Amino acid sequence: MTTETLAAMGLPMKRVGAANWLHSYRAMVRWEVLGSRLVLPLLVIVQILAGAGFVVGFGLLIPDISSAAALYLSTGAVVMSLILIGLIGTPQIVAQQKMEGSYDFMWSLPVPRSAATLASVTLAALVAIPGVVAALLVAVWRYDVTFTVDASIVPAFTLTV
Repeated sequence: MTTETLAAMGLPMKRVGAANWLHSYRAMVRWEVLGSRLVLPLLVIVQILAGAGFVVGFGLLIPDISSAAALYLSTGAVVMSLILIGLIGTPQIVAQQKMEGSYDFMWSLPVPRSAATLASVTLAALVAIPGVVAALLVAVWRYDVTFTVDASIVPAFTLTV
């Protein structure tokens, strides 16, 4: 059957292709943001404070810290900040959605599951970015370390979140 035949019969069109996936992804990102809009500011503040706190706290464990150790501690604090959102924040959001019943409803929507999953990951990454930036800025301020950024940061950040 062609799409014209399906449309003439009043049957729903088949949802395939990149345009449908992108439309579904945008809709699911909008769904995730609007569904979490009340807790998003709190999550961002927690990420900022945790990132900065990890940098300062790790430094308190080693009183006379070398520049190499400060660099390792600073980048480790950034990773801890990313892990915080991935292992604690996201499961809490899913648990809240399950209690509200919106989680099952979201999976019943006629969108690709990959788009819905990537929308959740996108929201987690956007929430994690302020904590990463705060941790790096506090590390530069506290330990006078310099960071070099290259292209491998993008897949590393994506895989960590």
